[in-house]
Amino acid sequence: MIVAALAALFFSTTFVLNRAISLDGGHWFWTASLRYAWMISLLCAGYAVTGRGGADGGAAGPGRGLRLSTGQPTAVGGPRRKPPAPAAHRHPALNDPFARVLLMSLGSLPLWLVLDAVLTPPPPSGELVLATALVALFSGVIATSLFLYARHLTRTPAELAAADCTQALEVVFSLAGEVWLLGGALPSVLGWAGLALTVAALLLYLRAQKP
Repeated sequence: MIVAALAALFFSTTFVLNRAISLDGGHWFWTASLRYAWMISLLCAGYAVTGRGGADGGAAGPGRGLRLSTGQPTAVGGPRRKPPAPAAHRHPALNDPFARVLLMSLGSLPLWLVLDAVLTPPPPSGELVLATALVALFSGVIATSLFLYARHLTRTPAELAAADCTQALEVVFSLAGEVWLLGGALPSVLGWAGLALTVAALLLYLRAQKP
């Protein structure tokens, strides 16, 4: 569950950075679309720089070069813990979390192109471009890949549910980040109660999964 918790930590940066972007203004189209453009650029650059991508053979696992280029733990390239899905036999890259993130990002491009043509938003500011780049790196590339990897490591439905439940920690991390980095207000008594219930429910569920 450590991998899933790390994913939640990086996912929470989206909420903190989105809050920072909203305080500075800027069109919502760029906030939403630029992160995908950054994700595609980062992932494609990783494949291009290593020159290996998913074509380095089955022994190392698909996408091993990309994993090394993005600084992720080499354990991602370790032995598979469960049989891949039928589609993965035909398309080995689907076993690799980075390749799956790249494919999902590419699939969103038609939507952004249509919205750009319809909305014709003003150019984004430099601060917005930088913030969306950080969102793309921390949340889009690192967090999503860690989360998919955490789910891939599970062996039972209970473990899979535990990995998903761990994402509730995003609430804790987001609150801490907004208060610490943006000077946000602390929650009310009711908010603290809800936060305590969330953490307690997560801990009880994880405890119940232990033999």
